[in-house]
Amino acid sequence: MNGDLHREYARQRLLFFVAQDVDDEIAAAVKQTVHDLAAATWLLAPPVFVDRVDDARSTSVDTEDRTVGGALEILGTAANTLPKDLDAATFADVDRVVQAVRALSAQWSLEVEFELDGACVGAIEDGVLDRSLAEGLLGEWRRHLERA
Repeated sequence: MNGDLHREYARQRLLFFVAQDVDDEIAAAVKQTVHDLAAATWLLAPPVFVDRVDDARSTSVDTEDRTVGGALEILGTAANTLPKDLDAATFADVDRVVQAVRALSAQWSLEVEFELDGACVGAIEDGVLDRSLAEGLLGEWRRHLERA
Protein backbone atom coordinates (compact mmCIF):
# COMPACT_ATOMS: atom_id res chain seq x y z
CA MET A 1 0.00 0.00 0.00
CA ASN A 2 1.23 3.47 -0.83
CA GLY A 3 -0.69 5.42 1.82
CA ASP A 4 2.51 6.98 3.20
CA LEU A 5 3.67 8.16 -0.22
CA HIS A 6 2.66 11.46 -1.75
CA ARG A 7 2.16 13.17 1.62
CA GLU A 8 2.87 16.55 0.02
CA TYR A 9 -0.45 16.47 -1.84
CA ALA A 10 -3.88 17.20 -0.40
CA ARG A 11 -6.26 14.30 0.11
CA GLN A 12 -9.92 14.05 -0.72
CA ARG A 13 -12.57 11.49 0.15
CA LEU A 14 -14.76 9.99 -2.54
CA LEU A 15 -17.87 8.49 -0.96
CA PHE A 16 -20.51 6.47 -2.72
CA PHE A 17 -23.68 5.34 -1.02
CA VAL A 18 -27.00 3.71 -1.84
CA ALA A 19 -29.61 6.48 -2.02
CA GLN A 20 -32.66 4.36 -1.25
CA ASP A 21 -33.85 1.98 1.44
CA VAL A 22 -31.18 -0.61 2.19
CA ASP A 23 -31.83 -4.09 3.50
CA ASP A 24 -29.22 -6.58 4.65
CA GLU A 25 -29.10 -8.27 1.23
CA ILE A 26 -28.24 -5.01 -0.54
CA ALA A 27 -25.72 -4.14 2.18
CA ALA A 28 -24.05 -7.52 1.66
CA ALA A 29 -23.87 -6.93 -2.10
CA VAL A 30 -22.28 -3.51 -1.59
CA LYS A 31 -19.84 -4.99 0.93
CA GLN A 32 -18.86 -7.71 -1.55
CA THR A 33 -18.29 -5.11 -4.28
CA VAL A 34 -16.01 -3.09 -2.00
CA HIS A 35 -14.23 -6.28 -0.94
CA ASP A 36 -13.66 -7.25 -4.59
CA LEU A 37 -12.35 -3.77 -5.36
CA ALA A 38 -9.99 -3.91 -2.38
CA ALA A 39 -8.15 -6.86 -3.94
CA ALA A 40 -6.70 -4.59 -6.66
CA THR A 41 -3.67 -2.30 -6.40
CA TRP A 42 -4.49 1.31 -5.44
CA LEU A 43 -2.49 4.51 -5.54
CA LEU A 44 -3.06 5.26 -1.84
CA ALA A 45 -5.23 2.59 -0.23
CA PRO A 46 -8.16 0.40 -1.24
CA PRO A 47 -11.72 1.57 -0.73
CA VAL A 48 -13.37 0.78 2.59
CA PHE A 49 -16.91 -0.42 3.22
CA VAL A 50 -19.22 2.07 4.95
CA ASP A 51 -22.27 0.92 6.92
CA ARG A 52 -23.42 3.33 9.56
CA VAL A 53 -26.68 4.32 11.16
CA ASP A 54 -27.42 7.87 12.21
CA ASP A 55 -30.28 7.71 14.69
CA ALA A 56 -30.21 11.49 15.13
CA ARG A 57 -31.21 12.07 11.48
CA SER A 58 -34.02 9.51 11.52
CA THR A 59 -37.48 10.87 10.84
CA SER A 60 -39.33 8.02 12.52
CA VAL A 61 -38.86 6.06 15.69
CA ASP A 62 -39.01 2.86 13.64
CA THR A 63 -36.68 4.05 10.86
CA GLU A 64 -32.94 4.47 11.01
CA ASP A 65 -31.02 6.60 8.54
CA ARG A 66 -28.54 4.03 7.23
CA THR A 67 -25.61 4.90 4.97
CA VAL A 68 -24.27 1.92 3.03
CA GLY A 69 -21.53 2.32 0.46
CA GLY A 70 -17.82 2.79 0.24
CA ALA A 71 -15.14 5.43 0.60
CA LEU A 72 -11.88 5.93 -1.25
CA GLU A 73 -9.13 8.32 -0.26
CA ILE A 74 -7.65 10.01 -3.31
CA LEU A 75 -5.09 12.69 -4.01
CA GLY A 76 -6.59 16.16 -4.22
CA THR A 77 -7.89 16.95 -7.68
CA ALA A 78 -8.64 20.64 -7.13
CA ALA A 79 -6.61 23.33 -8.89
CA ASN A 80 -4.93 20.81 -11.23
CA THR A 81 -1.82 20.71 -9.06
CA LEU A 82 -0.95 17.01 -9.38
CA PRO A 83 1.77 15.78 -11.72
CA LYS A 84 0.20 14.06 -14.73
CA ASP A 85 1.21 10.53 -13.66
CA LEU A 86 -0.37 10.93 -10.22
CA ASP A 87 -3.44 12.64 -11.66
CA ALA A 88 -3.86 9.79 -14.17
CA ALA A 89 -3.43 7.16 -11.45
CA THR A 90 -5.98 8.95 -9.26
CA PHE A 91 -8.41 9.14 -12.18
CA ALA A 92 -7.91 5.39 -12.82
CA ASP A 93 -8.75 4.61 -9.18
CA VAL A 94 -11.91 6.74 -9.29
CA ASP A 95 -12.98 5.30 -12.65
CA ARG A 96 -12.47 1.74 -11.35
CA VAL A 97 -14.78 2.48 -8.41
CA VAL A 98 -17.39 4.11 -10.65
CA GLN A 99 -17.42 1.15 -13.06
CA ALA A 100 -17.77 -1.38 -10.23
CA VAL A 101 -20.62 0.65 -8.72
CA ARG A 102 -22.24 0.97 -12.16
CA ALA A 103 -22.31 -2.84 -12.43
CA LEU A 104 -23.68 -3.18 -8.89
CA SER A 105 -26.34 -0.56 -9.60
CA ALA A 106 -27.41 -2.33 -12.79
CA GLN A 107 -27.57 -5.74 -11.12
CA TRP A 108 -29.59 -4.57 -8.11
CA SER A 109 -31.55 -1.67 -9.69
CA LEU A 110 -29.96 0.76 -7.24
CA GLU A 111 -29.57 4.49 -7.13
CA VAL A 112 -26.10 5.31 -5.85
CA GLU A 113 -24.84 8.83 -5.17
CA PHE A 114 -21.24 10.04 -5.18
CA GLU A 115 -19.75 12.78 -3.03
CA LEU A 116 -16.28 14.29 -3.11
CA ASP A 117 -15.44 15.79 0.28
CA GLY A 118 -19.16 16.10 1.00
CA ALA A 119 -20.12 17.76 -2.29
CA CYS A 120 -22.40 15.82 -4.62
CA VAL A 121 -20.61 14.96 -7.88
CA GLY A 122 -23.22 12.72 -9.46
CA ALA A 123 -25.17 9.52 -9.29
CA ILE A 124 -25.78 6.19 -10.97
CA GLU A 125 -29.29 4.81 -11.35
CA ASP A 126 -30.00 1.32 -12.69
CA GLY A 127 -26.45 1.20 -14.06
CA VAL A 128 -26.64 4.55 -15.89
CA LEU A 129 -24.31 7.40 -14.93
CA ASP A 130 -25.98 10.77 -14.69
CA ARG A 131 -24.61 13.74 -16.59
CA SER A 132 -22.84 15.23 -13.55
CA LEU A 133 -20.82 12.09 -13.01
CA ALA A 134 -20.25 11.08 -16.63
CA GLU A 135 -19.57 14.46 -18.20
CA GLY A 136 -18.81 16.64 -15.20
CA LEU A 137 -16.46 14.68 -12.97
CA LEU A 138 -15.13 11.94 -15.25
CA GLY A 139 -15.46 13.68 -18.62
CA GLU A 140 -13.80 16.91 -17.57
CA TRP A 141 -11.06 15.02 -15.75
CA ARG A 142 -10.43 12.80 -18.79
CA ARG A 143 -10.23 15.85 -21.08
CA HIS A 144 -7.81 17.55 -18.68
CA LEU A 145 -5.55 14.47 -18.76
CA GLU A 146 -5.63 14.38 -22.56
CA ARG A 147 -4.57 18.06 -22.75
CA ALA A 148 -1.78 17.72 -20.17
